[in-house]
Amino acid sequence: MSATSPPVRRAKVRPVCRRQNKERIAEKQVNHDLFYSGPRVVFLGDSYTAARQASSVRTGWAVELAVREHWQPVLLGISGTGFAATGRCGNDRYATRYDDVIRTHPDAVIIEGGYNDRGTKPSVEEQLVLSGIRRLRMALPGVPVALIGPAVPTASVASQIVPITLALRQAATQTGVTFVDPAGERWFTQENRGRLISADHVHPNDAGYAYMARRVAGPLEGWLSG
Repeated sequence: MSATSPPVRRAKVRPVCRRQNKERIAEKQVNHDLFYSGPRVVFLGDSYTAARQASSVRTGWAVELAVREHWQPVLLGISGTGFAATGRCGNDRYATRYDDVIRTHPDAVIIEGGYNDRGTKPSVEEQLVLSGIRRLRMALPGVPVALIGPAVPTASVASQIVPITLALRQAATQTGVTFVDPAGERWFTQENRGRLISADHVHPNDAGYAYMARRVAGPLEGWLSG
């Protein structure tokens, strides 16, 4: 009598990881579909770059900006990640993804993040940002890099965002990269959050992402030709 093999149990995928996998698939589709004759620009970031709460990744700020500027976008956004934050489905902090950026042979790189690093010691955050920028500079000499700090989608996180923003600003100043400061410039306020921030009180809605794209475009005017 032969022994019956026990049934194979498949590991359950947590809902947050299933959602993250869907985001990655959507990003890959955009990276495949959107071709322009302009420069290839990599967007490395968190759920804002992944366009969480948007009706589609195509209505996120990164694609909106790329279409506006006639760039070829390469989206590398993973929810829950940051310079220090590893994410919720393994270690996806930015340091583990710089090789992905480099492999695309970009003409420019935009790094967005910091929101998920709330609570990180500012000096640690600054060093993580510095090492990332220096790594990209070494691997991609002459390729411009821009850094976009975290926004303040709700007033309750403002005090946590300030030290992270300062750390990013200092790193940008030391390395000479363009810094865009949503928190310092008060992109989201009590007056406009109801129109621009989604029901989760963290992520923009479609109108909010379109607004972000317009706000990012200003500081980056002439950035690639400068």
